[in-house]
Amino acid sequence: MLTTTDIDFMNGTRTEVTALRLKPLTLKRTVVGEDDPYTGNPSITYVTDEVPGTWMALTGGGMGGGGDYEFVDGVKVQSGDVVANVSITYDVEGTTEVIRDGRRYAVRAIEHLGIGEENRHFLLLRRIT
Repeated sequence: MLTTTDIDFMNGTRTEVTALRLKPLTLKRTVVGEDDPYTGNPSITYVTDEVPGTWMALTGGGMGGGGDYEFVDGVKVQSGDVVANVSITYDVEGTTEVIRDGRRYAVRAIEHLGIGEENRHFLLLRRIT
């Protein structure tokens, strides 16, 4: 059984474990604002955030290849999908795209993972450009 001390230790060492694997990622989020007084439609703005995250291929070769996951948040993983893990300290609500090395990826699903408590966002992605 995990204790609070175990969980604190794992969260404390996560930074060290991922330090050399972090890549710069750009998250593109849709933010819904207040309703327009004339149309009644909500205002929509797009926000981009630069965040560090880890990156791995799930199927079709590469690290983690061979189908480590079948479903992510109820979405079936397909060949060519990738995963970005981002610290739970970043807001990923409304994220629709992730950009890495100039390539755009659509967000297919988001889960929040961790042992004992959530410590990262797990984004299932599909390349679009």
